[in-house]
Order: sequence, then C-alpha cells, then structure tokens
Amino acid sequence: MKKIAEGAKELLNEIDEMTELFYQNKVQEGFLALNVFIEKLEKLLAEISSYQIESNRKVVDEEKLLSSVKEAFKAMQEQDSVLLADLFSYDIKEQLEQVLDSCECN
Repeated sequence: MKKIAEGAKELLNEIDEMTELFYQNKVQEGFLALNVFIEKLEKLLAEISSYQIESNRKVVDEEKLLSSVKEAFKAMQEQDSVLLADLFSYDIKEQLEQVLDSCECN
C-alpha cells in the first residue's frame, strides 16, 4: 500500500507540472511529459489492481478513471491541449487524490 501511495503522490506532482506546460502553450513539452506520466500511471494501475485482488478492497473506481482517460485521449486526438490539461487537472487528479486518501486511511 505504501508503494501505491508513493506512486499516487508522484503522479499528482507530475500532473501539476504537465498541465502547466499545456496551459503555457508548451504543447510539445507537455506531450513529452504526458508520455512519461502515462507509463507511470500504467505501473500504478497494475499495483492497484494487484492490491485490490489480494486484499479484496477497492482503492479506485476503475470505470470512472478509465472514462476520464478515454476523454483525455479524445482531447489528444482533437489536439485540444487545454481540455487535456483540464481533464488531468480536475478529473484524473481528483481520482489520484482519492487513491492517496484511501492509502492513508489504512
């Protein structure tokens, strides 16, 4: 659970840095940061999935998170960097904060 909390904290920090790049219209740098973020998010989700199976305890609403990620990919396809940043700043960040809260409650 500690590894999940550390991963969530790291991603929360990276969301702030990445979205700031998009808001500053540094789109290419934002997408580079996004690629790194997605790799780390995949690893965190694998950790969460394993934990949830082993403990039979839900840490994150996978459907809600998947829906937010799908919206983010749609914004990427439409090259809407502001919408992409908003989705990460609000929806995905909120869900990672819930993961962190869930970890700290233990």
